[in-house]
Amino acid sequence: MKKGLYILYDELDDKGVNKKIKGQIESFKKHGYIMEQYLMGGNLIRGYQLWARLPFTNLVPKWVRIPNIEKYDFIYLRKPGFMSGAFLKFLRAVKKENPSVLIFMEIPTYPYDKEYVVNRKDIPYLMKDKFARKKIGRYIDYIPLLVDEAKVFGVNTVKIINGYDFETLPARGNCESTEIIDIAIVARFQFWHGYERLIEGLYEYYKNGGQRKVVLHFVGDGQVVDDYKKKIMEYGLDNNARFYGFLDNSEIMSVYNKCNLSVDALAGYRKDVYLSCSLKTREYLAVGLPIVTGIRLDIQEYEELRPYVLEFENSPAALSVEKIVDYYDSMYGGNSSEDNREMINNIRESSRKYLDSNNALNNVISIIDAAR
Repeated sequence: MKKGLYILYDELDDKGVNKKIKGQIESFKKHGYIMEQYLMGGNLIRGYQLWARLPFTNLVPKWVRIPNIEKYDFIYLRKPGFMSGAFLKFLRAVKKENPSVLIFMEIPTYPYDKEYVVNRKDIPYLMKDKFARKKIGRYIDYIPLLVDEAKVFGVNTVKIINGYDFETLPARGNCESTEIIDIAIVARFQFWHGYERLIEGLYEYYKNGGQRKVVLHFVGDGQVVDDYKKKIMEYGLDNNARFYGFLDNSEIMSVYNKCNLSVDALAGYRKDVYLSCSLKTREYLAVGLPIVTGIRLDIQEYEELRPYVLEFENSPAALSVEKIVDYYDSMYGGNSSEDNREMINNIRESSRKYLDSNNALNNVISIIDAAR
């Protein structure tokens, strides 16, 4: 029976990406692998945020030798916030002690360089990462990736799915067709989410005589929440937006039950991303919400899911809320509660066929199984 190690950077909880990591570990276990975890914590000394930016430091995470590394057949980890010389030294030591171990380093978003240049203070992280990426091919065997790239940094890739555990949340209970359009927007809000495009579009819609009530439900925290709040106030849209902050699963379900549409990221161009495989789209589909997006979604390759996506161009332009209203009416207009319940269930079950977390790592598992 093969044994694997999953390297973590934080204690696992039920928030955000940790839900995905838990699902991946469970997928390995369901396949019959013995799985262990190792927390590669940080050395949060005073002023660590400054020290970590300097060359040759080993702080966040602090890469240390893992005891008994020779007992593992494979190691799986997500790319750290930045790769570094200390990371390379760690990988070199692992391969020296266990030459046959397979090392998989998942890159959740690729390309990612523009994520570092939003804040000038993070450019040293990018420089360290660029130095390390030239050499990881000596130690990393495969890079699990959500997009189609044959090689990244000279390393062979393996395609994975951003899978979702469909038992995490139930289908939403709201089956009524109403004149009010309630839109769920759930994220840890960053500059590339670009939801000001929707806020500006809503302002233009009412400025040009639009009559339908549209309410934006913002769930989560992040760098740009205050910017969104300011725009809402500036445009006099106080009655068209709700801000909830971070919510747990039971609380977030109460928001989904109010909503009939959802929104994925709208400004992927800001970090050179033109295909979204986001975990949040899976959650929207799992609860039965059609999606408005400013980035092409990977799920659009599945014909039966295409009707549940309204795609806008990946640009700075304000969204046409009139198109969103028309899309809403095409999905819900004249429907009975029974019709809507059937649609909600169709969204959920059609998505489950392609996106269930149990199938997300099939290609990785095939490689592990084939290894001696």
